[in-house]
Amino acid sequence: MPDAYCTIKFGSMKKKKTKCIKHTADPKWSILGHNEEFTMDTSREKGKELVVKCYDWNKFGLDDRLGKVIVNLDELEINRKYDDWFPLIPQKSGDAVTGDIRIVLMLRDNSEEQPDQQVYSNYTKLLWDAVKETDYIGFKQYIDMDDIDINSVDHVNYTLLHTCVSMGSISNREKEENNIKMIIDILSHKDFDANIADINGNTAFHIFC
Repeated sequence: MPDAYCTIKFGSMKKKKTKCIKHTADPKWSILGHNEEFTMDTSREKGKELVVKCYDWNKFGLDDRLGKVIVNLDELEINRKYDDWFPLIPQKSGDAVTGDIRIVLMLRDNSEEQPDQQVYSNYTKLLWDAVKETDYIGFKQYIDMDDIDINSVDHVNYTLLHTCVSMGSISNREKEENNIKMIIDILSHKDFDANIADINGNTAFHIFC
């Protein structure tokens, strides 16, 4: 039985990675009914294709390629939710591929929003930058400052904790350790509100689980 996981890539943006679901040919990337979710800012990229690649994790050696899906965002309507099954196609010529994958996605229009100017100011903006870069040294410089807003949110209502836990598996061990330390520090902050939900109604704990 495969130990399946997926990577999600759009243009030059940082690749996202799902959890690995082990020992099943019918993996479901959800826990307690909450789907694993990823948010990407497509407005900053010229490319219009979202690429989802599926793999079978191997303890030793390279992971096996199970196929991929390419979604042309030009064909999607703004602010409409899509819930479809997509047939897998080979990642490389000669790959034997069968099966399909269910993907739920929505392309939102946030062109009129300016989240940085609306939400962040002074050291809060620098704190967000450190979280996005997985820069723990920079993060520690700002986390305890009096004028930072630990409960600030972005244009999809993600808090700092949402952002950390949505990064999925990080291949760089140092950055992964930095991310874990930031999660601990955010949860330990005296003013942090863990009940803030994103635009889909999910708290950071829903995404993490």
